[in-house]
Amino acid sequence: MPAIKPIPFLVCVLLSIGLSLSAHAQSSMPGSRDAAIAGGTAKENGAKPPKVDSEHLFGFTEGSDLGDKGEVEGEALSESGFGKRSGAYAASTNLLLVKYSVTDNFRIAPVAMFSYHNISGVPAIDDRQQLAFEGLGLELRYRLLNRAHAPFGFTISLDPHWTRVDGSTGEPVENYGVGFTALLDKELVKDRIFAAFNMLYRPEWTKFNVTGEQQRASAFGISGSIVDQISPGIFIGGELRYFRRYHGIGLSPFVGEALFGGPALYVVMSERWNVTLAWSPQLWGRAAAVPGSLDLDNFERHQVRVRIGMNF
Repeated sequence: MPAIKPIPFLVCVLLSIGLSLSAHAQSSMPGSRDAAIAGGTAKENGAKPPKVDSEHLFGFTEGSDLGDKGEVEGEALSESGFGKRSGAYAASTNLLLVKYSVTDNFRIAPVAMFSYHNISGVPAIDDRQQLAFEGLGLELRYRLLNRAHAPFGFTISLDPHWTRVDGSTGEPVENYGVGFTALLDKELVKDRIFAAFNMLYRPEWTKFNVTGEQQRASAFGISGSIVDQISPGIFIGGELRYFRRYHGIGLSPFVGEALFGGPALYVVMSERWNVTLAWSPQLWGRAAAVPGSLDLDNFERHQVRVRIGMNF
C-alpha cells in the first residue's frame, strides 16, 4: 500500500479555504454579508436559516452541542500524524461512530477504530506498513449548560476504549484507556462568530505483546478555537492546541510537550451532510531528554483531521 502523503491533502485544504475566501469577498459589499448569513436565498423563500450545530465547527476542538432527543448521526473521522525527526512516518486512526441522543442533554456513541501505518527509517520505531482493526470504544456526553439559554455551553465527555494496536507505532498491544474532556463554547456574534475551549485528561494502561512490557501513561491538553461564518453553512477559523505527555497516569514524570496551531474549515454540504477539515503543524515543542525546538519523539510534525457527518 503506498505511503500517505500529507501534501495533496494540505493543498485541498488550502484550495477550499481559497474558494471560501473568494465567496466571502464576493459577498462583502456593505450589508450583503449579514443578509446572506441571516438566511440568504432561504430567507427570500420564507424558510428559516439552518440551525448552527457547534460541535464540529472548530476543527480538532469541539463544541458543546449534542443534537435533539432521538437524533441519530453517523460519523467517519480520520486523525492522522505525519513526520518525525527523520525517516518517513505516517499514522492514521480512523473511527466510525453512530451517535444517538437519548435526551436533549445526554448522548451515547459506540465507536469502531481502524489504523493505518506507513513507517520506515524512524529511530526507535520498527518499520511497518499495515492496515488493521485497532479497537472499540464508547463516547458518552452530558451537557450541563445549553449555550442557547446560558452564558456559554458546557458539556463533559467520557470515552473509554480498548485497542489492540498502538496508535503511534502500529505495534500489537493490549491497551485500555479513557478520555475525560470538558467542552465549552460561546456564540460571540449571533449566527456568525463562535469560540470554543477544550480541556482533556487521558490516562492509559498498555501491555506490549511482543516484549510483555507494561506501561502506564497519560496526556493533558487544552485547545481553543474561533470561527467565522463567512457564507451560509461555511465556517472558517483557526485554533491553538497545547499538549503534555507523561510516563504515569498521575501526570508525572513529564516526557514531552508540544504546541500545535492551524486553520479549520467546516462546511454544511446539505441538510444531511457536513464536513470538517483541520490541519495543525507543530509550532513549538520540547522533549524531556532531547534538545530542540520541537518534540518529535512524542508528537508528529503535522496533525490532520478529516470528519464527515451524516444526519439520518
